[in-house]
Amino acid sequence: MELNLSFPDPARFIVRLDDDETTPLDFHSPLKPQDQQDLKWYLEIYAAHYTTDVDDERAERIAEKLPDWGAALFEAVFQNNRHALRLFERFLDAAEPGRLLTVSSSHPAILAQPWELLRDPSGTYLFHENPRISIRRRLAEKHAEQALLQTRPKD
Repeated sequence: MELNLSFPDPARFIVRLDDDETTPLDFHSPLKPQDQQDLKWYLEIYAAHYTTDVDDERAERIAEKLPDWGAALFEAVFQNNRHALRLFERFLDAAEPGRLLTVSSSHPAILAQPWELLRDPSGTYLFHENPRISIRRRLAEKHAEQALLQTRPKD
């Protein structure tokens, strides 16, 4: 089962599940440029050099923000529209192996968002769900029809 977040441009997106989709919805990234820089430092510098002389206090401060950033990103996509939230709940309730959340866009600003942090404010990170939910990015062609990819879970 695939839930698709399709971004025709950086400010608009459509949530699609099977044959059901929302109308185009507004998107405003909840992460500020400084948040993006902190996340980049945490993943690229601290993660690679945590045993050396790096700023452990800065890393702790950033780690404490991860749940809030994930919840804010979730709210930016699902909480402001009842139809989008219903599609997400159907996706979550399916609870079948191989669930996939795909972010489709041709815009680097969208593909660079930390989608792996998506976190239901009343639950957990999506990748912690059981069975697991995989998150992927797909570079979308600007004017091509976007066919959904059928996936099968591995054993």
